[in-house]
Amino acid sequence: MLLVEVADPLEAARLLGGPPAGGRETEALPGLFTVNLDPAAVMDEYVRHVVKIELIARRILESPVYHRFFAAAPGLKELMVLGKIMVLEEARRPFSSKPLWDLVVVDAPATGHGLAFLKVPLAASAAVPVGPIGHNARRVLA
Repeated sequence: MLLVEVADPLEAARLLGGPPAGGRETEALPGLFTVNLDPAAVMDEYVRHVVKIELIARRILESPVYHRFFAAAPGLKELMVLGKIMVLEEARRPFSSKPLWDLVVVDAPATGHGLAFLKVPLAASAAVPVGPIGHNARRVLA
């Protein structure tokens, strides 16, 4: 089982006596893994995934324009986190078609914010009809 937290300052792994998970899946108890997704770190990981050349990716990530865009773009943080959750859910065991996780539980923001969080892919797919962001928004919706 994987427990996914979104920018949680007090991680479940620590409450369960395990080490802080951060952005990597960490076993908190036997069979229970946790990950704490920081939206900025998820976006940085996505940039590195799309831009294959580390030097160029680093220049983008260090750019003040990138930071302003990431801070100002409505719903981008939420879309990136939902995309990362989708990647975690689609993960497969090595050399197998079996899912890596038998269950993925997401500790999302509080109800009001959580509902807005879940509506982001619909808005993004309408607002960005082309490119990787629009494509990923439509994948999350599927």
